[in-house]
Amino acid sequence: MPKPKDLANKDGSVFEEPPGSGKWRAQLYIDGKIVRRRATSERNAHAKLRELIKLRDAGVEVSTGKVKLAAWLDEWYVILARAKRKPATIAGHREMCGRYVIPYLGERSLESIRPKQIDELLDTLAGLELSDWTINGAYRRLRAALNVAVKRGMIARNPCEQVEAPPPPGDRRTAVLDTVQLLKLLDVLATHRMYALFVVGGTLGLRPSELIGLRVGALSLDGAAPSLVVREQLQRIKDGDGKTVLHRERSTKGGREDKPNPHTIPLSASWCRCYAPTWRQCRPSARSAAWSRPSPAPTSCCS
Repeated sequence: MPKPKDLANKDGSVFEEPPGSGKWRAQLYIDGKIVRRRATSERNAHAKLRELIKLRDAGVEVSTGKVKLAAWLDEWYVILARAKRKPATIAGHREMCGRYVIPYLGERSLESIRPKQIDELLDTLAGLELSDWTINGAYRRLRAALNVAVKRGMIARNPCEQVEAPPPPGDRRTAVLDTVQLLKLLDVLATHRMYALFVVGGTLGLRPSELIGLRVGALSLDGAAPSLVVREQLQRIKDGDGKTVLHRERSTKGGREDKPNPHTIPLSASWCRCYAPTWRQCRPSARSAAWSRPSPAPTSCCS
C-alpha cells in the first residue's frame, strides 16, 4: 500500500513518537500554537492532519475543540444571560439539559460528538418512556447550544443537523373548568384562607406566577371603572448552584422591560357585586400582606 505523500512544513507534519513504537502524531501550527493529534498508523495520522488543516482554513478554533459539552453548556447559559434572556428561560434550559443531556453526553468533548451519539441519546430518552415534549425539548436545547458553538468556531458543524429530528410534539390539551364547575369550586373554597386569590385567579384568568406577583393597589374596586392591573410575575427558579430562589420579572401581559405596558383587566359590575363585599371585609393589614409579600404562598386576606 503506497504511503501518503508528505506535506509541506507549513501544512504541519506527521511523525512516529518514539520511533518504532507504532504511535503516530499529527502536528500543525495554528495561530502560533502547536496542535497535535494521536493516531494508530501513519496513514491515519495523515488523515487527521488533513482534518486539522481543513478546520484551520474554516476558521474553527481547533485548540478549544476539547472543551467538554457540560462545560460548554455552562458557558452557553452565560451567553444567554448576556443576551438578556429571562432568568426563568435560562433556568428551564439548565434543568432540561441537566436531566436529559449532561448525564449521557456531558463528558464528551464538543468535537467528539457525532450524529451517532445524538441518535443514541434520542433512543435512550425514548427508552425512558418520556413524553414527546420532553424528548423534543432536550433535542432543541442541545441543537441550540451547538449552533452557538458553530458560530463561535468551536466546532465545524452541528451534529444535530445531521440526524433525524424527533417528531414535533402534538398540542397539549389543558383541562379547563367551565362556568358551572368554577362556581361550584369557589363555593367549596368560600371559607378557605386564600379564597380571594382563588377568586381573582379563577375568574380573571391569571397565571399562578402573575397572581402571587400582584402588589398592593393592583386591585381597584373604587371609582367608575374598577379594574385589576397586572404588571409582574413572581417565579420560583433554580440558580446556577441548584438553589431555589424567587425571581420577580415583568409579566408578558405587562409589556417588555424596555416598554412597560401594564395590562389592565376591567371588572364587570356583576363581578364586583359577587366578590367585592368579600374583599372589603378583609382586614387592611392582611389585605396588604396578601398582595405585597414576595412569597409563593402569600398570606390570605380572608380568614
